[in-house]
Amino acid sequence: MLKTLNHWLLTSFCALFISQYAWAAPTLTVLYKRESAQSATRTDTAVQAALLAFERELIDGGVEIIQPDAKTYAVLDQAAEVIVTFSADAGLSLLIDIVKTTRDNPSTDNAFAEVRMRARLFHGRQVLAAIAGNGQVGFRRGSEDKAFEVAAERAVKQLVGKVLEKLEHAPNTPASAAIDNSPLSAETIQTTKLPKPTNKWALLVGVSDFSNVRKQNPGVGIDDLAGVKGDVALVKKTALELRIPESQIIVLLNRDATTNAVRSALKDLSTKTGSDDLVFFYIASHGLPKQEGVSGFGFPVTYDTKLREKSTIIDFEEIQSHLKSMPARKIIWVADTCHSGGATLGLPVLEISSRSVRLGKPSTGLSTRAATQGFTEKDMVVLASAREDQVALEDGENGLFTLKLSQALQKTRGTDTIYKIYKDHLESQVPARSRELDPGYSQQPAFAGSGKGAGITLN
Repeated sequence: MLKTLNHWLLTSFCALFISQYAWAAPTLTVLYKRESAQSATRTDTAVQAALLAFERELIDGGVEIIQPDAKTYAVLDQAAEVIVTFSADAGLSLLIDIVKTTRDNPSTDNAFAEVRMRARLFHGRQVLAAIAGNGQVGFRRGSEDKAFEVAAERAVKQLVGKVLEKLEHAPNTPASAAIDNSPLSAETIQTTKLPKPTNKWALLVGVSDFSNVRKQNPGVGIDDLAGVKGDVALVKKTALELRIPESQIIVLLNRDATTNAVRSALKDLSTKTGSDDLVFFYIASHGLPKQEGVSGFGFPVTYDTKLREKSTIIDFEEIQSHLKSMPARKIIWVADTCHSGGATLGLPVLEISSRSVRLGKPSTGLSTRAATQGFTEKDMVVLASAREDQVALEDGENGLFTLKLSQALQKTRGTDTIYKIYKDHLESQVPARSRELDPGYSQQPAFAGSGKGAGITLN
């Protein structure tokens, strides 16, 4: 009896010890995501060595790993930027970034290879920790590739220890359970307002007269847009009311709005803006669908667009590239053209769930989540007047979308975040008014972004 009692006590004690102190192996989604232009690409040999070593160390530590498949990574490797968003049931995920640098050893012909691994641990949409690991090794000139691989493995050792420590205390449940079990919606992910910019700049482009386009493209039927001239005037008036100095508002209208003029104006802004500035880029014109574009994106028609001469076409991907390369961190891009949803399609989205990493491209409401997540160098939002497969309507003397946007900015005096303006005004009012103008048709605006762009205010 005593032996049985002792066995029972020992068994109970062990069970209690295990329940209190044992670490249940977590499931962790791991994603390599470049944080800046200085970050190494995923296909870099040092990055590959680091990721393989990191995976091995985590698995040896009892962590179950979910990663994008090869097809998904192949798409991401071609993208200049990736936005990460999270489904309602997303659990733990880790976004990794690697920066490689070399440092001379002044007393010898040798140098040092340095690798810095940076990671952010998420539980659902919440950042639990920012973690870093560093590795360094000396090398003789000409053998830096091997040196970087060794430095990367050293950085991995340091980073893994920190990650495993954080995982011991991290919740191993779907994130939705930590948010009062209430359904996640767009309203729950609004970012706080970003600090006001040092300077504000506006580039306003509009084409209402398409006589030259008709002349340059015989047989192509394209009507004038009387409302665009009023749109540019209305947006300029609104920009002035929002305290953008007139000297910092550039207007390109009709014959001034050639393809090269738009390119030059965008490049010129890159030389004038600082990192704490805000750039507001607005374009209103006819828009053609992605089938006609240079790289599979829709594009606005400029004053001198010739459909058979690609050099006269500036598509949404090129515009996006110009905006991303500007020093200004805060950027708002408004596209009021038919098929303007194509402006949002160059921002690939990865949705992390408890089961997989799924690749998608935002064109409607999906992208509203993307605007509040991820970590990039740029806080950028894109407001498009219509989905990529839709036309944009005019409302009296203005474009419907531009009219509603200007009214909302004037009503709120630009103090609301751009995301709140989209949610409270544009998302519902544009479709409703379009149904009044054209029964049976519903114009759906689109919103996309990166960084903390959703928290930008214009005043």
